[in-house]
Amino acid sequence: MKQAVDPDALIPTYTHNNRYSQKRFKLLRSFILAELASDFEEHELNEVIVVTGLPSQEIGTKEADEFKRFLKQKHVVTRNGVQRMINVTDVEL
Repeated sequence: MKQAVDPDALIPTYTHNNRYSQKRFKLLRSFILAELASDFEEHELNEVIVVTGLPSQEIGTKEADEFKRFLKQKHVVTRNGVQRMINVTDVEL
């Protein structure tokens, strides 16, 4: 069977390589927030609580704090040409 992806071309992100501050990971989070925004009216995005998970070994680490700090702010996202602002007021890990 032919492999679809060369294993040497993969970039590990689990608990290594400072993944929460990498551009690719931040883009992924922005995409997820844009998808979230599409399901709600503008006024419903003024105070958003994000509930997310982390690997158990990362709970209580500086990486978890960095992840939470990134999420807990105002985000301007664009989806299908429509720009929305999401104000994340709290993050539950």
